[in-house]
Amino acid sequence: MVGRGEQTNADCGRFKSFEGCLNVEAHNAVRWFYPDLPKNSVFVKSVYHSCDNPLCPKCYKYGWAVREAGRIEGRLKKASNRFGLIEHIVVSVPDADYGLSLEDLRKKGVKILSVRGVIGGCLIFHAFRYRNPVESRSSRLPVGWFWSPHFHVLGFIGGEGYGKCRDCAFNPDKAHNWDRCKGCNGFEGLTRRCYEKEGGRAGSGFIVRVLGKRKTIGGTAWYQLNHASVRRGVNSKKTHVATWFGVCSYRKLNLINSEEVGVKHKCPICNCDLVRVRYRGVFSEVSISRRGEILSYYDDDGKPLWEIVAERKFKGG
Repeated sequence: MVGRGEQTNADCGRFKSFEGCLNVEAHNAVRWFYPDLPKNSVFVKSVYHSCDNPLCPKCYKYGWAVREAGRIEGRLKKASNRFGLIEHIVVSVPDADYGLSLEDLRKKGVKILSVRGVIGGCLIFHAFRYRNPVESRSSRLPVGWFWSPHFHVLGFIGGEGYGKCRDCAFNPDKAHNWDRCKGCNGFEGLTRRCYEKEGGRAGSGFIVRVLGKRKTIGGTAWYQLNHASVRRGVNSKKTHVATWFGVCSYRKLNLINSEEVGVKHKCPICNCDLVRVRYRGVFSEVSISRRGEILSYYDDDGKPLWEIVAERKFKGG
């Protein structure tokens, strides 16, 4: 799993700087909409060194996974302009295919998704599932992680998408609705017919489920990434946790493979890009989380506590 390797270097996880938005004028202007927002507020967050290595126990969760989730969100949002609603799909690998290599599992998973009408997206592989205490008691098996390979997919369903099934009066997760759903021409009907054709309960059928609507694309991607599985590099080759397929592959969607698709941290008050800032007060008296805090721009004497750090420009030689 990610985060289970060795720390890359001594700087991993160390405090680096502050990022924030000091646009006090704009923040004061929106207090009409946010009555609880104090006057002269600024937004500031702490930034820590990250090696961006998915195996590093210090950097994988709040460094690598944040960066990767931002890239996934940016690429999918651009693609959604052409392909519609982004769905969260889970592909569970049957027992019969547990012995396949990761490359072969990915290839087969893409084919399984394709016949069910999934036209493209991002694949994130999970080798394990977690059995909580409630599940442990009902199954009489130990609490903890256990081998159960599956893929989480953020992507697009062609045709009518999942809308017909999402708005259906029958709950597709209820066992007694299996035959009713199987006869439908929506996604749930198609995936049930495919499952039985592949072997069904005999052990070779893939279970493919569409989960509920997400609060945020980036948040969903980040959560799935921070407990994903990664194969250590073979012959010094870099391996990727998230891979793209179908209409979202780099070959087919190269028009958005650019610098603009990536992590851009925004101010939650005015939605401006965050910039590097410096604290002018006593450093030991300030404690700011990674998520960020809303603070006062001025101290008790009316002097500014924060200033923007000018970007250093280097001349080419």
